[in-house]
Amino acid sequence: MKTQSTNRLLLVLLLGSAALLGGCIIVSKNVSPGAVQSSSSQQGAAPTDAAPKAETPAKAPQVRLSTAPLSREGGVLPRQNEVLQRARTGNAEIVFIGDSITQGWEGSDNWKNMVGSHTAMNLGVGGDRTEHVLWRLEQAPLGRVDPKVVVLMIGTNNTGRDGPEDILAGIRAVVDVIARQCPNATVIVLDIPPRGQTMNDARGKIAQVNQALSRGGLPAHARFVRVSDQFVQPDGTIDPAIMPDALHFSPKGYAMWGASIKPELESSLKANTG
Repeated sequence: MKTQSTNRLLLVLLLGSAALLGGCIIVSKNVSPGAVQSSSSQQGAAPTDAAPKAETPAKAPQVRLSTAPLSREGGVLPRQNEVLQRARTGNAEIVFIGDSITQGWEGSDNWKNMVGSHTAMNLGVGGDRTEHVLWRLEQAPLGRVDPKVVVLMIGTNNTGRDGPEDILAGIRAVVDVIARQCPNATVIVLDIPPRGQTMNDARGKIAQVNQALSRGGLPAHARFVRVSDQFVQPDGTIDPAIMPDALHFSPKGYAMWGASIKPELESSLKANTG
């Protein structure tokens, strides 16, 4: 009798403990209270088969707009088609590639004074960015033109959209294509002229790009030539007599630009004349 009382007391204590712990007691009629099992530990146990974490999808590689060839649209198409036809059918000792600044040279006295008796081809298209030049080089490679010198000035129109890294990448991409298409020509890469009457974000980008280009990294027969520092006055402004809209050159500006480039042209032509 004393043993049964003791067992009942233990059972009551166990039931009370289980109630406090939020568990339950499983009692077998044929099992002594000492063998009573609690399922509370099973209810609180963490699941062993956890769902696998979803993998983060890989990011697609970023495409630089400045290096993705792109055709022009709209009113500039006639000019684009004209220069494509020139490259597909003509020959020249000197080829000039660029935007409206290069195009603005065409047919002027400054143009004639600079090229002299040499044959020259102007492939400048107003508003062009680096990606537009890349597209034109795809459509009309320069290999058949067989120039001795290629003069490139591009990048100012990229400043409104691109950062200096993208502008630099675009220029380098253009130079690489020209170098592959014209392995026997010297590629003269001109610095980007300043734009804007006073200091501005575009000028900052241009300065960084020109600085990087001056450090090299171009193909073996390409070289960077800096000629545009002369267009900025000591106070940082641009003389309207040289660049009336602080972007495009006046006849005086083209004369200064041409005079700075001519020695480079002559030395390259002489070196490539066999």
